[in-house]
Amino acid sequence: MGGRNPAIRALAALALIATLALLLYAAIPAAAQTTTDYDSDDNGLIEISTLDQLNAVRWDLDGNGIPAPANTTTYAAAFPN
Repeated sequence: MGGRNPAIRALAALALIATLALLLYAAIPAAAQTTTDYDSDDNGLIEISTLDQLNAVRWDLDGNGIPAPANTTTYAAAFPN
């Protein structure tokens, strides 16, 4: 089975990450900018520089800077601005 091969699992994980990144990019309209600028170079992407920030992005799937209510603390710790 291909699912047991570590190389196949790694490639599948990379494909999933790439797909999620594209979905996040497509889901963030320019008008959804909040007072906090998570897109410091204005390329339409949230700048992520730590694993905590990567983890926190999953709580703000529409990219408007407002995380799911149950995860506000995690999001605020990752993006303190």
